[in-house]
Amino acid sequence: MELDKRKRIIKNILTNSFVNDYHGNKKVVAKFNGRLRKLNIPVNYSYDAFCIEFLNSALKSADHRDFFIAVSFDEFYGKLSKFNRILIKDMEINKFVTYCL
Repeated sequence: MELDKRKRIIKNILTNSFVNDYHGNKKVVAKFNGRLRKLNIPVNYSYDAFCIEFLNSALKSADHRDFFIAVSFDEFYGKLSKFNRILIKDMEINKFVTYCL
C-alpha cells in the first residue's frame, strides 16, 4: 500500500478514535501523565496536546510498521492495538531522553 494512502487511513482511524472514544482515551492520557510523573518528567499533557503528538508520531512511523497486512479484521485490529502501544512507549522514552539524560 502506498505510504500516502496508509497515512490517510491512520489519520482517519486515530482522529475518529480521539473523538468517538474520548473517555477511554482520556484515561490513557491520565495514565501516561502518571507514568511521566513517576519518572520525574515535568510534562503534563492536555488531551489535545497528547492526541496531536500521538498522531504525529503515528504518521512518522507509518512507513516502519505495516499493520495493514492482515487476513481478518481481528488480526488488523490486534496489529493496530500493538502499533498504538508501541507509539505510547516511544513517546514515553522520548520524554525520558529529553528530560532525564
